[in-house]
Amino acid sequence: MKYIIAITVKQNEVLQKMLLDKNYWSSSIPPSSVNELLKWSLEDYVDNYQSYLLNKKGED
Repeated sequence: MKYIIAITVKQNEVLQKMLLDKNYWSSSIPPSSVNELLKWSLEDYVDNYQSYLLNKKGED
């Protein structure tokens, strides 16, 4: 699936800087692109939500 997002010029500037800042990334290996960063972020959110659903189901 493909999605299109809109960000501000300032947000883009920060993203580009973040991608080049190896000190920011705990593994010292930054994502290779904004698309990869978005993919990582979405994967994390999906994993977190799945954990939430499992915990919620366990409470019922």
